[in-house]
Amino acid sequence: MGIMATESSKQRELIPEGLQDAICYLVTDLGTQTGNFGPKRQVMIGWEFPDHRIEYEDGSKPMVKTATFTLSLHEKANLRKVAEGWRGRRFTQDDLRKGFDISKMLGVNCQIQILHETKDSGKTYDNIAAVLPPKSGKPSVVDTENEHLYFSFDDDMEIPKGLYDWIVNKIKDSDEYQSVGREEPDGPDSPDFDYEPLDDDSGQIPF
Repeated sequence: MGIMATESSKQRELIPEGLQDAICYLVTDLGTQTGNFGPKRQVMIGWEFPDHRIEYEDGSKPMVKTATFTLSLHEKANLRKVAEGWRGRRFTQDDLRKGFDISKMLGVNCQIQILHETKDSGKTYDNIAAVLPPKSGKPSVVDTENEHLYFSFDDDMEIPKGLYDWIVNKIKDSDEYQSVGREEPDGPDSPDFDYEPLDDDSGQIPF
């Protein structure tokens, strides 16, 4: 019969369209990455979706999504748009002068608008269209089922072992990693893809 090649892989399960509850469990420095518009310092943020789950042999786990951003608070930067949408207010000039510690996003509740997009290949993606404050009455800081994963070159950290290999490989491609070299962690096998949780019961977004 021969060895048959096909055009696309199996469609993975998608997070449904609409506003979905989500919690940030991952904030990692990707270092300086080279792209079509030159080198830029990048970060990755990851959320778990507790209402939408995948069944595994040892039980169910929340579906997750990650997004990559240029580390910038420029008025046109996507990171600034996400942070301002999430906190429900714009940064003041004083905020911008002080800078924004994105590690404060860990463990923080939000709503994420998911939109599906089908490419010419026929494959459909569940894209993040917007990040908004949590529903009224929900606590702003909650426990996550996934372990908090945090990494920063500025803090001179070792890459955490919980990061998936494809994220680790991206970090290792950065200028910062290449310049010093670091111990390679053993990441989990899943292809999809330690920080002290915030203690805040004020009901306000802590950033």
